[in-house]
Amino acid sequence: MAPFFSILIPTFNRFDLLQEAIDSALAQDFEDFEVIVSDNWSADGTDEVLKKYTDPRVIVTRPSHHVGMPFNWEHARTQATGKYLVPLADDDALVFGALTRFKTAIDRTGSSFLFCPYAEYFDDTFPKQGTSGRKANTIVLSGGCGRDIKIGRDEYLSPLYALTPYFHQHPSSYVIERSVCDKVAARFGGLFVSQGVEFFSWPAILTMVDHVTLIDMPLAVVGRTAKSGGVQAFLENLGSDELAKVHNSWDNEVISAPVKAKVSINLIAEALWRAQDLPAGASLRRYGRDEQGYAAMLRKELVYRRGIGTDVDREISDLDAWSADLSEKLDPLVKRNRMMAKVWAKVSHVRRVRGYVKARVIDCEAEGIRNALDVCKFVEESNRQYAGR
Repeated sequence: MAPFFSILIPTFNRFDLLQEAIDSALAQDFEDFEVIVSDNWSADGTDEVLKKYTDPRVIVTRPSHHVGMPFNWEHARTQATGKYLVPLADDDALVFGALTRFKTAIDRTGSSFLFCPYAEYFDDTFPKQGTSGRKANTIVLSGGCGRDIKIGRDEYLSPLYALTPYFHQHPSSYVIERSVCDKVAARFGGLFVSQGVEFFSWPAILTMVDHVTLIDMPLAVVGRTAKSGGVQAFLENLGSDELAKVHNSWDNEVISAPVKAKVSINLIAEALWRAQDLPAGASLRRYGRDEQGYAAMLRKELVYRRGIGTDVDREISDLDAWSADLSEKLDPLVKRNRMMAKVWAKVSHVRRVRGYVKARVIDCEAEGIRNALDVCKFVEESNRQYAGR
């Protein structure tokens, strides 16, 4: 019989991180699952790591040739047989008991689409020039109320298209019924078809379902290491030599955002606008295309990168040329959506207040936490404070 969950782990040249992702899946107390590992033709010892796994639930597959990151996600999706898909990046991990909690929420709510906040683990290889207060050997433990909350389509999408998303978003923090994924893929040409895979797939899914269920507690750990593509999204100044070593998520792909630059806002804008541009995404156009907001956010990111010594003169020049043609007057759809985004963010906040536990930062060195699996155990213990809320 087909398993209830299919855990999708696409990977490329990160054998040391991949092992912890797989181990976190195999450690789950809910055992009705398969793990689909899609190896994008790694050349770093990934083969040797995968050969160690004799559990028949671990299924290794490869695309026909080395492909861009979104296509490796798509390949993993097409190999899945479970009723629900659980995407998991190869530098991330599932908190122990996560599948049981997802299954309980599915049984309780009947939802086809669920997501949760996540904890972030900045390990000892994380670059020392961390931004926004982030630093190595820490866990950022997200807050939450521990309850299951149904979030309506507009409540979720309006802040997202205003480029001010209210909820945590990461490929490793959501679960979706496979039948819905298949329908999305048929209409949109795939589920993972952009560099910011979650920023395309979430809106696409919400054209077919009217709500998403928030499980308001961290059930996944997102790894931040020197090998993580997310390091670039944090605008780390690694230097050109180190950047060349990082497997970044733009590999083999052309950035189709208006201004070509490897910064986080392009992951968001490129994916959101691509979903709107497709015929199947016509209903998403009512949220508008906030190009003025995009230009302001991109400029902020580029100025920051220049401030830490990265050469972004060409990107800033390209932005100046592109934004010179923008109208100073906001499109009515954008103006309305910005206003509604603020309203919906307040609504979401009020709905989460009861029983809310604040986010906090944990010093891993002080706690003796050494790897992602230790973090999973720590987060599981921390999640017990939500019990009964």
